[in-house]
Amino acid sequence: MNLIVELEQEEDGRWIAEAVDIPGALAYGQSQQEALARVEAMSAEEYPRGWNEARVHRVLEYYEAQSDEEAAAEIETAFESTTMEVPVALVPEVRRLIAKRKRARPAKKENTTPQPRSRAERRSKTQRSSRAARG
Repeated sequence: MNLIVELEQEEDGRWIAEAVDIPGALAYGQSQQEALARVEAMSAEEYPRGWNEARVHRVLEYYEAQSDEEAAAEIETAFESTTMEVPVALVPEVRRLIAKRKRARPAKKENTTPQPRSRAERRSKTQRSSRAARG
């Protein structure tokens, strides 16, 4: 099988190699050769238990189709009560998507509102607000 690989250098200097025809086959390296060797090794592996090409496509399509608002809402919900396990083989692809989203977002405006420093302080502030609302 001939493997078509795209190589690209990231802003931090690392190289990323992506096997075009294999969803999720993406690897980083300090050099082009290292990234290429890693993606070639990854492409020879099978999907983790419970995963297949169709499932990888569904997951990637879901996250790539999200708007910034939808992604932010999902993140907020996740911080409250949900965790998600990602197979180790998909971690590079998840990192690539995160980096892609960060590059696509405009620079954040400085927030001048003082923010609570810890989770306990945030919880305490929320509890005071809800008590005040209840009267």
